[in-house]
Amino acid sequence: MIDDKDLQQIKDELLQAISYFVVRQELVAQALLDFGLDLNAVAILGSGGWTLGAEGAKQLSEATPNNFEDEFRTALQIMIDNKTPKINQTGSWQDKNGEMWNYFMHGGGCRLRHPTTDEVIDWDCPYTTHFDAFKFSFHLEWQIKKFPERYPNLVGFLSQNDINATEHYLFPELVNEGKLIKDLTNLYRVA
Repeated sequence: MIDDKDLQQIKDELLQAISYFVVRQELVAQALLDFGLDLNAVAILGSGGWTLGAEGAKQLSEATPNNFEDEFRTALQIMIDNKTPKINQTGSWQDKNGEMWNYFMHGGGCRLRHPTTDEVIDWDCPYTTHFDAFKFSFHLEWQIKKFPERYPNLVGFLSQNDINATEHYLFPELVNEGKLIKDLTNLYRVA
């Protein structure tokens, strides 16, 4: 049984870890922008937002019926106007600090992995302020290994519980307390 004071410390540390992850997601967004992609187009078109390129978007736009969704047509036009390049599904990217990352493009997002630290940041477009609890769990495991001194109470909680207990037990409490907001797509953001 966890007393209220310990539970509050665990939740505070979890919020700290979430906040760190949310900031780190900006790296993935920057990689996509550096590749010449539009984050909204990738969110709307999924893998089409990075595999088509401007020429493929133009061909698809010409083949798409006029009564098709405006959002879809707008995303294609953004790709055409921006001369969006085709992006390989995997490769390397260098951040502004000179750090190299391996990337893996998927659907409407991208996963970065640092080859030295093994940090994994997985994010779906377009909002860096929103995060997926499942994707966060992998980053939380990395944070716990890398920075256990930052999260002593959370480490203790996780030593007795599965990593999923954060989402199934602690996230609802943080939502009820107004510290996390869960949207209709089951993404979270810090309040």
